[in-house]
Amino acid sequence: MIEKIKNYYRRKALKKIIQTINRPIKSVSLNAAKYIGILYRIEEEKSYVILSNYVDKLLATGKILRIVGYHDHKYVPHYCIPKLKYDFFCQKEQNWVGIPNAPFVDEFVNEPFDMLIDLSMEPIFPLQYILAKSVARFKVGSRDAGKEKFLDMMIELDENHSVNDLVYFINDYTNKLNGE
Repeated sequence: MIEKIKNYYRRKALKKIIQTINRPIKSVSLNAAKYIGILYRIEEEKSYVILSNYVDKLLATGKILRIVGYHDHKYVPHYCIPKLKYDFFCQKEQNWVGIPNAPFVDEFVNEPFDMLIDLSMEPIFPLQYILAKSVARFKVGSRDAGKEKFLDMMIELDENHSVNDLVYFINDYTNKLNGE
């Protein structure tokens, strides 16, 4: 019963964001994007390592990044080392509905990213909320029922695909947008 009430308020919050958010949409390739935001779910240390490797590759190409990671437990794990432009939040930093209230979330959603990459593989409300509220010019991520209204480009993945596959397809497909 409580979960039904939460879901009602979650849908209501997302619907309100969709109606009020005003942002310019401009498709951009990953190569052309200079300022990139990344949303990510930290499930275990392995997923954090995958994120760190991807971030290192993007930084090596001169991109400016800002990363928000979510861990769906009470505390952020020890291996999530805070770095410059890395922010992490957990269940403790959201209200009873699941809306994140960590201080950096408002800054992140108001950043005019050239591209916002959502690397979550399934609908996770706190990340959906950030994705919906973001004013990024181009939003890319995996396709699922919970994120269709918030993404400008969706990548269809089978169940057996991983985050590494999603990263590959985002790189490949976005670079085809501008004929690169």
